[in-house]
Amino acid sequence: MLRKSCLDVRLMDREKAEQIGRLQSVIYTQKWSLERCQNIATEVDNLKVEISNFLNNSNNDSGMWERCEDSLTTEVSEELHDITEQLLQLRAMLTGDCTCGLEEENMRLKRENEAIEAQNGELRQRICDLEASLSDKQKVDTRYQMQLEEKEKE
Repeated sequence: MLRKSCLDVRLMDREKAEQIGRLQSVIYTQKWSLERCQNIATEVDNLKVEISNFLNNSNNDSGMWERCEDSLTTEVSEELHDITEQLLQLRAMLTGDCTCGLEEENMRLKRENEAIEAQNGELRQRICDLEASLSDKQKVDTRYQMQLEEKEKE
């Protein structure tokens, strides 16, 4: 019985190690995703600076906008509008709860890990109980052995 419990604990430890491996893989994937998002955020910041510099230079350019044709002005404003929409989309992606798409997987793995930890605790308690009963049995056996030796002496 004690041997079976030890095997159960070893099996649970092995499952826990596999679970940890899977979680480390998820963490690595999330770290990679976070780094990509940070790179995107850096690019967005650079684009903002470039657009701001472009607009400042254009405004400081002596009447450039007045000399431009309406079609060019419309084209530039459409491009600026598109860029603004893209920047807003990127901001939404970066400020979202989970940028990696693994939130459900993380929750499922967390529940599984909690269940395994509960089972592990139960098995450890069972081992302690079995070890205590084994110790009691050994004491009883020792006492019987002593009684047997006393009777043999008589």
